[in-house]
Amino acid sequence: MKRRLRNWMERLILGPDRLIEDDLQQLLQAMQVIGHAYEDPESFLRRVLELLRRRFDFEKGGIVLTEANHPPIIVGDLTELPGEGRTLTTRYRLPGERYRALKDLFEQMSKGGGPAFADPAIDLWHRLLADLRGEGFVFFFPVFFQRELFAYLFLGPKRGWRSYTDADRFFLEFGSVAFALAVRNAGIRIENSRLRLAGLSEVTTDQASSDADSHRNESPEADRSIRTEIPLENRLLVFSDDRMRETVERSARIAGPDLPVLIVGETGTGKELLARWIHLHSRSNGPFVPVNCASIPASLWESELFGYAKGAFTDAKENRPGLVDIAAGGTLFFDEIGEMPLEIQPKILRLLQEKNFIPVGARKERPALCRMVFATHRDLSRLVREGRFRQDLYYRICVFEQRLLPLRERPADIPVLFEHFLHRYAEEWQLEPARPQTELLERMRRYDWPGNVRELENLSARIALEYPGRAVAASVLMSDGTGNVGVGLEDDLQAERDAQESLGLASGVTLDFEGMMNAYAKRLLAEAIQRSRGNRSRAAEMLGISRGRLNYQIRQLGLNDEMFD
Repeated sequence: MKRRLRNWMERLILGPDRLIEDDLQQLLQAMQVIGHAYEDPESFLRRVLELLRRRFDFEKGGIVLTEANHPPIIVGDLTELPGEGRTLTTRYRLPGERYRALKDLFEQMSKGGGPAFADPAIDLWHRLLADLRGEGFVFFFPVFFQRELFAYLFLGPKRGWRSYTDADRFFLEFGSVAFALAVRNAGIRIENSRLRLAGLSEVTTDQASSDADSHRNESPEADRSIRTEIPLENRLLVFSDDRMRETVERSARIAGPDLPVLIVGETGTGKELLARWIHLHSRSNGPFVPVNCASIPASLWESELFGYAKGAFTDAKENRPGLVDIAAGGTLFFDEIGEMPLEIQPKILRLLQEKNFIPVGARKERPALCRMVFATHRDLSRLVREGRFRQDLYYRICVFEQRLLPLRERPADIPVLFEHFLHRYAEEWQLEPARPQTELLERMRRYDWPGNVRELENLSARIALEYPGRAVAASVLMSDGTGNVGVGLEDDLQAERDAQESLGLASGVTLDFEGMMNAYAKRLLAEAIQRSRGNRSRAAEMLGISRGRLNYQIRQLGLNDEMFD
């Protein structure tokens, strides 16, 4: 290796094919591009091809990235390889003789061709490169790493029919080592993501089957779809829909490079959870720090984000780190970036471009050592047209844009999320899980869910509390006229019918609305405190209110401790 490096350096400085200053600058640009190999492979290869196009000024060209267990990835001026090209792969360590023969083949075909090879495997490559010459490509270059062919280039003639030189080949040789290493590491990372998803799917499939068997007798109506569960710190990313799976897989692929990601999705779709998944797959080991852009007043943005130095203002009695410093080595997540004040946006743009910032009251710049992910439910392009969002910042943050589908567009996720929330709240509140019937799940699939997963979670919490250990029929869902889903208040279907008949609304009877509502509120409070064994903090948590409000309601309704025994 030392001898090879010494020979390269001699050729680099002294040899007839030595590289000139422009070549070295372009190699430096290539290294910067190669540093982003962890992004989406096609985007990465297109950037490499564009760099080569500027360097060689060829009329057409392409790059093929070979994969052992998947079709090759092709970018450039061919959409598919001719002949048997799609089935060829050398993603294994080649024997020394075959490695040298394949390397010589690429060089021979760049000079006009050569004789057929006795080795059938090499002859297949000979036929492929001959077919590519027939398509008008004249220069071929393999990218090897440890005798394994990771990729290859096929380039058309240079403009003006200038010839490719030894310096051109040396330029590619010099950059191909870093290119191959980066592609190899990126491939390992991508394959690990695939295996992780496949492994989780297999585990959760077995778990779902086991759960279905154990509950089949007690809930034959329940629809228990196979689901994937991915742990994210103290949360779970749960899904079953194929399009959601594609979203998760792509997010894992683009998580590697330190480039901005913009997550776009309606309110309540789980944008922060997807951002945490991207953080988990990034190359950093630091914290995940969320920032709600709608909750910070414009006057506090700089001090919150960049921190401040001692003496910066009256109450600044010591240095205080900002969110950028807190997120060092990790991910800074800007939620609802569309709500960021216009006057703050130039500072975020500079932070992204320069990767430096100055704390309030300080004089020296500090490096920003965090990766930045953004999310919004707004149409930022429309905000740009309306002058409410900077165009340059918009283009800077959406290097990778990932759309998160609303719940209505992934109906397969509705039953698995519903069951997940029911079991989570039942376990948290020490209740028997409610058992949804098939008709209920069908009605939920047909509902639009304007509040998305958040709305589904809130509904699940109410059902878990009101129907512990009982079958839940479709009749518990009803429209309140605004499109929101409400939960029925009756114990079962018969009680619901009896209550509706006893109201007498059709005959014009005037009802005691306040009395009826207070009676139901008393029953609900009493049941919550009884189930919490008198623990009012837990009862308040079950009801989704504070302990203070619970005590206030108890006093207002005239309840006392004896009523809860």
